[in-house]
Amino acid sequence: MDQVVILAGMHRSGTSFFSSILEKAGVDMGSELLQASADNVKVHFENLNFLNFHMKVLLDQGLNDSGFITQSCNISDDYIPEAKAIINKNKKAIWGWKEPRTTLFLDFWNNLLPNAKYIFVYRDPWEVVDSLFRRGDVLIQQNPTEAIQIWTLYNKLMLNFYLKHKDKSVLVHTNELMSNPKKILEFINNKFSLDLNLQIEYSFEDKLYTTFEKDNIRKNFIKSTQPESINILEELNSNSGYKPNQEKNISIPNSTDNYYIDWFASKQLEKIKKLFTKEELSSKGIYSILSEQKSHNEKITEDYKNLQVNYEKYRNENEILKNKLEQSNNTLTHISDELTWIKNSKFWKIREIWVTIRLLFK
Repeated sequence: MDQVVILAGMHRSGTSFFSSILEKAGVDMGSELLQASADNVKVHFENLNFLNFHMKVLLDQGLNDSGFITQSCNISDDYIPEAKAIINKNKKAIWGWKEPRTTLFLDFWNNLLPNAKYIFVYRDPWEVVDSLFRRGDVLIQQNPTEAIQIWTLYNKLMLNFYLKHKDKSVLVHTNELMSNPKKILEFINNKFSLDLNLQIEYSFEDKLYTTFEKDNIRKNFIKSTQPESINILEELNSNSGYKPNQEKNISIPNSTDNYYIDWFASKQLEKIKKLFTKEELSSKGIYSILSEQKSHNEKITEDYKNLQVNYEKYRNENEILKNKLEQSNNTLTHISDELTWIKNSKFWKIREIWVTIRLLFK
């Protein structure tokens, strides 16, 4: 019987790194993977079959396909045939996939793969928010305050699933994963009896993973203003066995929304300073560069809206064609039933006998 390992977690939490480790250790994470990009210079290790499926499900519900949502969503049983086809396409002796949006549909996949094992990677909320702000997704730019809400939803869903399925789930804090990946891999291998190759080399660049210094004001800002997020984090730590360092509280800003906006802006400024030389910044001016960036982002937003409109139009047209096809099939079925009735009737049988007799006397 095949063994399935599902790796899930909030975006920007280190799942790509751990997915690469699982792949090296012997878990087939898929042949069609999302390649490297500007915000992830290593291969994402996201299985495109599952990625495209999740994006389609989100779009069908009128949600953003990035998975940046703040409320949980459902998935209809109508998607089961397509999901089963994806499973059959990817199934190997030891296989699995990594795709952050999986976190939104854990019960759906659990019903289809009751023997699957789950690895949930989680990262401190302030570091995820900081990473999202640094990347600068258009949706996050439009509403920076939602970044922490998205973290809260993903990690709440992971925690709830873990508490119901501890026997086949593992919680891993990103800090422990980065500091001792071999230890984490050995633990997972033993718990799930996967027979993985533990003698592999790990390649990790510290510069790709930013951590906060002790008593950081942004860290304390999240701690002081987001009690639900902190409660979830503490419960995750308690269940995973991770023990963070104790820190003192420091003063925080009064305005919550403005602080997120300032935080986002500062990350974008850091990004700009890395992209341009001092001479370019001096000649063009920072505000000119920001204005150009704003125009570029607005164009991306407009293009995205147009794509959504076209997608909705296509979906409506597809629904009309689907209804017409269903009506045609019903008509054909009705005609077929009538023909069957005619052929079984005594008049039809008399006709057949009459035709046979005529042929005999020709």
